[in-house]
Amino acid sequence: YRGYWKLRNASGALFGIGDFADTAFWVDIRVKGPSFVAYEFANNFCFAEWSNGNNALPCPGTDGDSQGFVLKLNAPKMEDGSTEDEPGLSTFPQDKNNGIISGQFPAFTVESGDRFRTIVNCQYDAKKCNVTFRLDYKVGGNIKTLASWQEAYEGKYYPVDLDLGSLAGQTVKFILVVSANGGNNNDYAIWLNPHIIR
Repeated sequence: YRGYWKLRNASGALFGIGDFADTAFWVDIRVKGPSFVAYEFANNFCFAEWSNGNNALPCPGTDGDSQGFVLKLNAPKMEDGSTEDEPGLSTFPQDKNNGIISGQFPAFTVESGDRFRTIVNCQYDAKKCNVTFRLDYKVGGNIKTLASWQEAYEGKYYPVDLDLGSLAGQTVKFILVVSANGGNNNDYAIWLNPHIIR
């Protein structure tokens, strides 16, 4: 909330700021309250329907499966070599040119103020990893992309803090998508603690 104000002197004349003291000054009020995690993707990953675009994939998957796989990592090793204490999802696209993996989660009703948060990166030592992370959503039969992030193995990671306000009041199915950029290059792609905070 922003409130605009002027002061009044002893003679009753209003004044504010600026060269002529005639501009109102303002006060910004940001209301903070308790927040909580409304949905945890990693802890619910096997409630999602996983696919490589052509075929359904088992959950959890098997490391090395050329059809693609998803695994929950309790202590993922990040691209910069650090080990995290939050859960992550290792998503590995199908082993083919521009392979893909996607997980469609159960319906979720978005509220005003909800935000999607995660960190995206390649798994440590997956040196040829080059992928696109994408957050899609499905309403009725239509699938739309909310945001996407390019990631290659360069020793860094990308924090995501995405406002879901445009979906407030809608019941949607969120879809986590990872696609290989070109041929499969050991594309171990990690979503660290993907969640919706309210």
